[in-house]
Amino acid sequence: AKPNVYEAVDAGRNDTVASRSCRVWNIKRNGVVEDEFCVVPFSSLPGKEDVQSLMKKMGELFQSLEQAMPNAQPGRGMIQAYGRINGYPVRQRDVVNGKPSGDEELLKSWQEQLVPAAMFEIPAGYTREELPRAMGMPGKPGVE
Repeated sequence: AKPNVYEAVDAGRNDTVASRSCRVWNIKRNGVVEDEFCVVPFSSLPGKEDVQSLMKKMGELFQSLEQAMPNAQPGRGMIQAYGRINGYPVRQRDVVNGKPSGDEELLKSWQEQLVPAAMFEIPAGYTREELPRAMGMPGKPGVE
């Protein structure tokens, strides 16, 4: 099957979500708008350095997963398209036949807080297990 082609396109307009001014972007799959994002710059968010770094690391993780699963073509290139937005979506709308479907996700509040290091400790009794190979993944069984 031919892989999907994703692109992020600036829609040329601004909007406001939860008192935040945002820029509207369209996510297209094979030339058809699939999602509409209203994006704020990372600089406008509390913890901006951490959020931007996390988004970059998540993009790199998903890119490595795409490369590790050559048969998983449907999502190939999606992360790169999202990365071109260079901000954080405070609203996402599903688009069907060129119009918003009525389904949307909103970021209504944001807070920065310290998370106790204990939240990241391995639980007592945890046993590590290797994942089985899936979806034609080459190489050794297991993913780290």
